[in-house]
Parts: sequence; C-alpha cells; structure tokens
Amino acid sequence: LALSNTFSGFVHAASTHIMEMYDPAKILFEVGPTPGHPLLADHHHNQWNYYYRGILAFGFAAWAFDEPRVREAVNKFKPDFERRSRDRVDF
Repeated sequence: LALSNTFSGFVHAASTHIMEMYDPAKILFEVGPTPGHPLLADHHHNQWNYYYRGILAFGFAAWAFDEPRVREAVNKFKPDFERRSRDRVDF
C-alpha cells in the first residue's frame, strides 16, 4: 500500500497556484502553455505522479470491488512502473 502526492490546490485554485500564473513583466496572468516557463520542467516531472495515482486508484477499486484478477494485474504492473520511472519521480 502506498500513498501518493495530492495537489488539490490545482483543482480548487489555491492562491499559490494562481500566483504562479502571474507574469509581472507583462502584468497579466498566463493561462495557456508558455514555452520556457521556469516551472515547466517541474510539471513534466510531476506528470509521472498522476500516472502512479491512476495505478493506485485501479488497485484500490479492484480491492473494494473484490476483483482479484484486476488486483493481481495492478500488483504485477506497479513495481515495474516504479522501477522504470524511478529517475522521474520520487515514490
């Protein structure tokens, strides 16, 4: 059993996430993708966390609905995903 990061501020608009979109040089909020943005690499790195959370969600659902074949498939896939993505995300 593992816990992953949750970032509810992205869904519920926490002030820190809103202010990350502010560009003081242009005096506006950038809501679209901005090439070269200083946080772009962080977002690419964090993408693996969303994949991992999806894997965990399937595992929890398989356990809750008593689906041993799905649970077995998740339990077999998860360590391989962790191993392959070790350099991309901290578990």
